[in-house]
Amino acid sequence: MSLPQRLYYPLDKAAKELGCDVGDLIHFAANGDINICAKVFDSGEHSEDIISDWVPDLLINDTKLISLIRKHYIIKDEQFIATEEDFFLYNRHDLFEVEKGTLLYKDDIVFHYVNSYVKLFGNVHFTICKEDDEYSLFDYKIDLYEVAGLIQLSKFDFFYNEGDLILGYDINVKNFCLPIDDNEKITGCFSGFNNDFDDNDKYSFIDRDKYFMREESVSNRLSKKNEPVRLSINDMYLTSHEIDRIKNNENKKMTSSAVNIDVFDNPKSRATGEKFIKYLISLLPEFTEKDIESLSPTRIKLILEKIAAKRNVDICDIHSQTLARYLGHESGKR
Repeated sequence: MSLPQRLYYPLDKAAKELGCDVGDLIHFAANGDINICAKVFDSGEHSEDIISDWVPDLLINDTKLISLIRKHYIIKDEQFIATEEDFFLYNRHDLFEVEKGTLLYKDDIVFHYVNSYVKLFGNVHFTICKEDDEYSLFDYKIDLYEVAGLIQLSKFDFFYNEGDLILGYDINVKNFCLPIDDNEKITGCFSGFNNDFDDNDKYSFIDRDKYFMREESVSNRLSKKNEPVRLSINDMYLTSHEIDRIKNNENKKMTSSAVNIDVFDNPKSRATGEKFIKYLISLLPEFTEKDIESLSPTRIKLILEKIAAKRNVDICDIHSQTLARYLGHESGKR
């Protein structure tokens, strides 16, 4: 019988596959040449218990989420009404006014993010607004119920702990991103989700990680708020996707370096940059009476796009996650 290719390789098997030793793999990871993952599983006692120590910073696609909302909501008598009873909507009476002419409404939607290597199960608490008969995403917060599978470590965890790992010591890790999987179909343990994703747009509003996005320091990220994840070499793996990339001599340093560093390497420069960007935004007349500190990056982006459209100015396409980092906002919130 012909066996399939492994979906992921422990470091000793990965080293054999690539013609090197485990120490080489640790060294290459420390210098940004390869990506190494750890296998984790964490969930609450019950299916929808929040695992509050995990802080997700996921690539919510504003356009897709708004499209989903428009498909499943109607506005009737100044109330948002779900068109399907089972659309996972809870706070139907949580309606409130923030700005004149803007109707805001809060609700929740459960989600799965799944590729061949990892599965996340959680909830997006979102606020949508209606202004001039248009929907827009005002704000959102993400909670996780489950993290299962492979998550990618930063090169800095290997760089600062290279010697300890080679000597067999455990290390503590707090920052991760999700591994890249370019396959159209999910394989392995989570392949049962293929039908769900094909038929249900509720699972399509989180962008998948891509190499070109990593070049812009944009990725789906996870971090631990309190307790780090304790890992040894035996907990680490290379994905088959990464093995193939290395074998094909794609020697681009597409690593998770952005996980542990922000837009600027130096904390003082970063703080100055954040303050300066907020200052520039506040100079726009449309922001004169707005508190930028209290506005979500998603909302700021929406206002800037409206200003640009009104003045017939091309505005660069920037992901809300990137803008959040420029503004120094906390992960997992928008």
